[in-house]
Amino acid sequence: MGNLPKILIVGPYTFDGSDATSITLRNLFAGWEKDKIAFLCFTSSPQKNQSEYLKYSISKLLFGNFAISTDNDSLINKVRASRSMVIGVQGATKDKSIKTRIFNLVHTIVSAHRAIIPYKYNADLETFLKGYKPDIIYSLLGDIRTMQMANKISAKLDIPIIPHFMDDWQNTMYSDNSFLLIPRLILLFNLRKTMERTSKGLTISQKMADEYSIKFKKTFIPLMNCVNEITEEPDFKHISYHNAINFCYSGGLHLDRSKSLLSICHVLQKLNTNKNFTLSIYSKELDWSKCEREFDEFDFVKYMGFIKSEEILEKLFKQDILIHVESFDPKIDKYTRLSISTKIPEYLSLAKPIIAIGPPNIASIEYLASNQCALILSENNTKTIESKLKAMLNDDKIMKSMCENAYLLFKKNHTSNHQRALLRDIISSVSKSI
Repeated sequence: MGNLPKILIVGPYTFDGSDATSITLRNLFAGWEKDKIAFLCFTSSPQKNQSEYLKYSISKLLFGNFAISTDNDSLINKVRASRSMVIGVQGATKDKSIKTRIFNLVHTIVSAHRAIIPYKYNADLETFLKGYKPDIIYSLLGDIRTMQMANKISAKLDIPIIPHFMDDWQNTMYSDNSFLLIPRLILLFNLRKTMERTSKGLTISQKMADEYSIKFKKTFIPLMNCVNEITEEPDFKHISYHNAINFCYSGGLHLDRSKSLLSICHVLQKLNTNKNFTLSIYSKELDWSKCEREFDEFDFVKYMGFIKSEEILEKLFKQDILIHVESFDPKIDKYTRLSISTKIPEYLSLAKPIIAIGPPNIASIEYLASNQCALILSENNTKTIESKLKAMLNDDKIMKSMCENAYLLFKKNHTSNHQRALLRDIISSVSKSI
């Protein structure tokens, strides 16, 4: 790999987080030469445990050149924690009091306009860039200031940008809110400038690649999360779950995913006549704390805490049937419709039966459905879910076929060797001339 270009990863992320973004980056860039990869990381505070890849960090810039600190129990922090993940849409807090709703709206407006203030391109950053001499900028973009900085560095050093879109933020951010027209226009302006510095882009799904290729008149290539291959091929001969069944959900419960998971719980409760079902939920404590009471009526549900990324496959391998959920909320649908969850490749690699509930137009659901590797529950209707789930649990052939198809899809699209080689080829093929 001696001829690999030097990459500068620009944005508010590193390899060190437990979030889906950090996991995907860590998996894709594993094995890249350490002296040919560096982060320009935007943080709200200095890094306590600085990564060996983190060569330069811009910190304490929550409000442009000003930092703000608030008490952990303050109303503004409560509002921030309960807001919708669809950036720029007024938050989905359960507290409907007038006071909270006003703070929610103000927080939305202030946050959006705060994002217009650029990070400083200072002398220290200039010195770092001259010493490192990157060949290519890789970025998930995702906000105005990240694009501003990526565009500025790209122009100053005359190097291209490779954008990697993980979700459809460009169509949802600061939309559907007349107070956010100015941030929306500035966002689109900077996105156009980024596309001028781009010859090839990456997306999280084929559906997104097809749509963006037409929209931007550029080449977009799908590059999803990858997983290391297991040493032994799975045995599909003994797939039969007529006794105790361990269901499992792993992932976030935000974006209204908890509501879809509750739909399955209501059906499982009806079918669990012999009390032999368990549903293990692995999720962040913050997510669980917001919806824990809604699951109290189901004695077969067990919250298992948060799984570290290095333990995910080991924990999930012990389960029988894996569950993936998406929201049926139309507002959230707009945000997730082109994305394929980081969890999907992990599920596929385990060759387990998968239950997927969500709207049929969501890329994650379409992907599983088109490859016939999951039971698809695309109608949020209890009777329909019950009928389809009962049919699956009573048909070993269906479950065996799903497992085989899942593993074939994993081998085709999600092995670490395949995805990392694809990333190396794409980055190496991008010319310095724009």
